[in-house]
Amino acid sequence: MGRPNKTTSQKLNLTLFVGLLGMLLVWLPIKAHSQAKITRVYPYSTGEKGVTYFLPKSVVKITFTLEKTSYHSGVFAPYAEVLLGETAPLSDAVSYKVQQVAIESVGIPDTEQRYAVEFRPQTPASFVTLTREGLLAGINTEWNPEPPPTKEQLKKRSALPRPALPAEYAQATSQAMRAKIAAETLFSFREDLMLLLTGKAENAPKDGEAYQETLRFLRDQVSSLEALFYGDSLQEELSREYLLEPSLDESHKTVAYFSPTKGIVDGLASEEEAIAYHYKVLSVAQPLSPEEEKKRDRRLDGIVYNVPGLAEVSIVLPDGVTYKRELPITQLGNRVLLNKEINRNKSDAVMISFNPATGQLRAIQESR
Repeated sequence: MGRPNKTTSQKLNLTLFVGLLGMLLVWLPIKAHSQAKITRVYPYSTGEKGVTYFLPKSVVKITFTLEKTSYHSGVFAPYAEVLLGETAPLSDAVSYKVQQVAIESVGIPDTEQRYAVEFRPQTPASFVTLTREGLLAGINTEWNPEPPPTKEQLKKRSALPRPALPAEYAQATSQAMRAKIAAETLFSFREDLMLLLTGKAENAPKDGEAYQETLRFLRDQVSSLEALFYGDSLQEELSREYLLEPSLDESHKTVAYFSPTKGIVDGLASEEEAIAYHYKVLSVAQPLSPEEEKKRDRRLDGIVYNVPGLAEVSIVLPDGVTYKRELPITQLGNRVLLNKEINRNKSDAVMISFNPATGQLRAIQESR
């Protein structure tokens, strides 16, 4: 069976319609070649009578959401202490903070659990729905995956207006003189703002849109002039993902390291601290005996799906903050058969939906 070309893969993106009628299914196990190296699996047809699908295996996905703050020092920072009475940072700096940690179980195709389904003629029409990766999503029903949440880069700093500086500022011949003029202008705007807020400003609007516009102008000018001395900062939202293979037993390890000046890093350095990963098995499905496995494989005439086990995953940050979640893990479960004779009334169509991430049975519905 050859690998389809790109056009064929695109046509089989989500829903594979099998034109031959079928409610009676013949499920054929296909063992993946042990030496084949598959980096990405696409669904493909086994011929005119059927399709091939994979059951998923679980991978633990850890997503760190970070806030990166980039500080830019003010052009007059060296003069802040003398002219404003306060010190200001003299150099640029970058800092990171962990905002959120998301823990989830995602499914990837298990190349050892690959099956072909064929439909026999002279029965009501049926179709199989697969994901792009070839994971089983439904029988006689469409699958509409939830769109991933759109994540826009967070920028908390709004552009400040140009400070309204007098002509003397442009005529100044030294940096120290320009800093002095900027400081005097800052004090003047601060005083005007205070008079407006206390109602003592002469000829100032008392309320309404004109008052709000004047208030906004004065505040913007104070902020832009202060930025010349104290600098300003930009906050950005970043994310970093890790995929971890779940084990059959309890495990503890370091997933990454956190640095306040570098963010999430993989290697240990002087100021980095470890982020701990704790994995605990909560429930394991009763394993089948060799005789039961042989019996199951001999009668693969139904729908094969997963019944996962359960594990608890915890992420502990260097400051002690802990994120914890219980996850379904297919490697801790079993594969079972759903009898093909779900609905004995052949005039009715049976709609079966599965969770592509775990291979679990979601629902069985009858449609008249």
